[in-house]
Amino acid sequence: MPAFNSGFGVLVVADDAGGGILKTTSFAANYAYRIAANGFNVRLGVNAGFKQSNIDWDKLVFLDQLDPINGPLDPSGNPNISNEVRPADVSKTFFDVGAGILAYTDKYYGGISLQHLTTPNEGFFTTNTSLLDGLPLRTTVHAGAEFIVKKGNKRTPSSFVSPNILFAKQGDQGQVNVGAYYNHGLVFFGGWFRHAFGNADAVIGLVGVKYDILKIGYSYDFTLGSGLAGPTGGAHEISLVINFDESEKTKAKRRAERYNDCFQIFR
Repeated sequence: MPAFNSGFGVLVVADDAGGGILKTTSFAANYAYRIAANGFNVRLGVNAGFKQSNIDWDKLVFLDQLDPINGPLDPSGNPNISNEVRPADVSKTFFDVGAGILAYTDKYYGGISLQHLTTPNEGFFTTNTSLLDGLPLRTTVHAGAEFIVKKGNKRTPSSFVSPNILFAKQGDQGQVNVGAYYNHGLVFFGGWFRHAFGNADAVIGLVGVKYDILKIGYSYDFTLGSGLAGPTGGAHEISLVINFDESEKTKAKRRAERYNDCFQIFR
């Protein structure tokens, strides 16, 4: 909402892990405010919401249930009894908050975000002291630039290259991503190197196409970790973005209002 220098959003995520053993649903509201002065811009953002986790205890199989001959079932086909203690509540709901700040000019950007400011306790067991510290704070620092290689026009978008770096840390785990994104006309490419704490982790490749409000991309993570027992299949990802703000009508209005839009890499 340019008239208020503000942006609003809602994020809803549902996840089903382990064939229904662990289900999580989260809802969060987002707000961002922009401050602009002489080509220098600052965006402040905050998000807050609730997350609910549900565990299907009866689908879990523990070590003391495994019989050397019959496995987790007795000869009659019934699950073997386990001595593991069932939690008093197999559903957990908690409140979580995050915040961030981004500063940028027409060529450079940098920012920091903090997630899990409330360090919520996700554990189902309240008697386990290792879970009482809560979810560790996640810190992300990112920076980059965007350099125009060839200016575009009303029919052809600009060609640009965007080097960027991201550092993320949560608890004793962390990683650094370094790479660049290149856009040429309707197609774009990217390559990054990800280094986790203590070892090289992966090389990431990206290719895609953008036309009007549609943006389709494919990326592949090639694992490099030395701690692996053998080669993995890597990770494939296909993304589809429908950005209504990129329609010709909206872009014409934005140019007329001289509204300060974000970098092309994020559109």
